[in-house]
Parts: sequence; structure tokens; C-alpha cells
Amino acid sequence: MSEPDKDLEDNLRAFKEQLPKLLETNEGRFAVGRVGDEFSCWDTYADAIQYAYQRYELKPFIVKQVLRFERPISMMYVA
Repeated sequence: MSEPDKDLEDNLRAFKEQLPKLLETNEGRFAVGRVGDEFSCWDTYADAIQYAYQRYELKPFIVKQVLRFERPISMMYVA
């Protein structure tokens, strides 16, 4: 597994671990964080991204919407 893939997997795992707590008061908002940090939540994706780049600069981080159920997205490639 490449380093970027491992970072993404680790950050996603950290988000999932904190998800039950985040859902208590932040459902629908956007969570920002990375492994080893407590996630913070923002009302808009734009605010979340702005905070993430200020906080983490070029270190890997994740921004995910806090949702009880994630809706799968089907992406079809048409050539």
C-alpha cells in the first residue's frame, strides 16, 4: 500500500472511530481531522477546508460530512 493510501485509510479509520460522538451534536456538519487529533466540525465544506489547510498545511487530513447513513455513489466511466 502506498503512503498516500495508508494516510487516507488511517484518517478514515480515525473519523469512523469518532463518528458516534460526532453524531450526537454535529449531524450534517463537516468534520475535519487526522489520526491522533480530535475532529472539529464546521457548517460548510468551504469553512472546513479552509480550517484544514490552516491547521494541517500539507499534512494529510480528511474532511467528511457527519452522516448517520452514507449514500453510495455510483460512478460510471463512459469513453
